[in-house]
Amino acid sequence: MTVRGYVLIECDQTRVLELKESLPLIELDGSRITAIDAVAGPWDLVAQVESTDFQQLGR
Repeated sequence: MTVRGYVLIECDQTRVLELKESLPLIELDGSRITAIDAVAGPWDLVAQVESTDFQQLGR
């Protein structure tokens, strides 16, 4: 079973594009970043993370 989580990220406005490109390259223990979108509002980026179960997703 695949589970998804969404991570809301606040960052310096000058780094939004840099982080959007570099965050998917980070190796996560049992999870992976499948999408990152720049958004308007209190958060700057929203990352979609997938894993095989909720325990792995929370690591």
